[in-house]
Amino acid sequence: MTTGICPDSLRLAKTVLLIGLVVLVATRARAESLTLHVAPGGNDSWSGRLAEPNPTGTDGPFASVHRAQKAIRDLRQDGKVSGPVTVLIRASIDWPRRSS
Repeated sequence: MTTGICPDSLRLAKTVLLIGLVVLVATRARAESLTLHVAPGGNDSWSGRLAEPNPTGTDGPFASVHRAQKAIRDLRQDGKVSGPVTVLIRASIDWPRRSS
């Protein structure tokens, strides 16, 4: 009993399905990544998602590395980000000393 489907067509369909799944997973992983910014002139009440302050001065980079770290912890705890997070630090940031 034959199904009427050529083995080559079935192999091609499986390959296309596999490629589609790989692209879907890669796109989803990329979408879950996040980049935060820390810069002089930043503000720890902003989102940290912009490298420069926006024209209205309502959002832009964080002012401190500590705030970026807290934002990452909060986002992970709330389940809002599960992928990699990159923190880009612009020059001239004062690093706070950690107390022992």
